[in-house]
Amino acid sequence: MRVLLDTCVVSELRRPGIHPSVRGHVDAIRSEDLYLSALTIGELAKGISLLRDQRRREDLARWLLTLEQSYRDRILPIDTETARIWGEITAAARADGRTVAAVDGLIAATAIRHGLHVMTRNLSDFRPTGALLIDPWSDAVGGS
Repeated sequence: MRVLLDTCVVSELRRPGIHPSVRGHVDAIRSEDLYLSALTIGELAKGISLLRDQRRREDLARWLLTLEQSYRDRILPIDTETARIWGEITAAARADGRTVAAVDGLIAATAIRHGLHVMTRNLSDFRPTGALLIDPWSDAVGGS
């Protein structure tokens, strides 16, 4: 199985007290089958930039650079096809009276475009997109 890690999963992997189920899910997947969205890099950079503690900000900035290097061939951009899929899935969600945040919709569209599952804790944010989902905190695997 190939998986796109949502920002919440990447953040959890950095925590010293990582949830054992999250660690188990990620460890069960070959590293070459784990991907990041370029938007996850952006969300992490934003969070780091907002920190007031300079030492922590610098530490996490170094971690982010290491993460980018580790995933350098597996960070997926938003291309024209991904943007088209995003438009379609967010329009379909809207027609059903549901809203999808832009970043979540683009992450889902990236996963759909590349045939990946999205690993996230935020299932309700992604369900309207139709992306295949994995919640490593609850062992749930499924779609919309």
